[in-house]
Amino acid sequence: RGLINILDSFICCKKKDLNFIEIIIGDDSPRKLISKEELIYYGKYIPNLKYLKNNRKGFINNWNNLINISKGKYYWLLCHDEVLNNANDSLTKILGALERGKSLLILPIIKVYKYKISKRIKIDFFIKHTFNKLFLTFFIQNNIFILFLNVIGPPSAMIVDKNIKIRYRKDLKWLVDVDYYFKLFEYINNDNYIEFLSQQNASVSSNQNFNNSLTKLLKKNK
Repeated sequence: RGLINILDSFICCKKKDLNFIEIIIGDDSPRKLISKEELIYYGKYIPNLKYLKNNRKGFINNWNNLINISKGKYYWLLCHDEVLNNANDSLTKILGALERGKSLLILPIIKVYKYKISKRIKIDFFIKHTFNKLFLTFFIQNNIFILFLNVIGPPSAMIVDKNIKIRYRKDLKWLVDVDYYFKLFEYINNDNYIEFLSQQNASVSSNQNFNNSLTKLLKKNK
């Protein structure tokens, strides 16, 4: 239901905001994640909604392909287990920030930890993953350290100017996201080109864990 949760959050957004964005569903699962009827339903609310069944090998190729075929000035990758919090207000603030013309927008990530008390009782804990601006700036300007500590989190933490021609390396078996950040911050490391959004403006909840995070999954399948 992860994809449906994402789409449900966006159909609550303002119509004028939805007219400014394009949503491309890149489906690399064995079975279709969404039915034709569901696509028609969500398409009534999201004008620029597209579905792409990935016939390429691996989700890294899928991600790069989605970036390349997207038509917007910026791209933003959301995985099936992530969602934009308070999407109605957050999308408005994100679009407002992008109008200021920065090359990179960094959003706070709220990590969701699931704790099972019994078969029927489960508790979710929400903990902010993203570090403060001062700490992030140090890692961005000294990007070698990000190879040892991923202070960004998953790729959904960043909205990137498409003119930046950096892509995810399909030849790597682990730390694909960290490698991308390292190269990105080689290219752009000046505060004049980066905007940090506060949690009050927008944030992403992420359910990624050891079994399905980009870094760990590729390492596991090596």
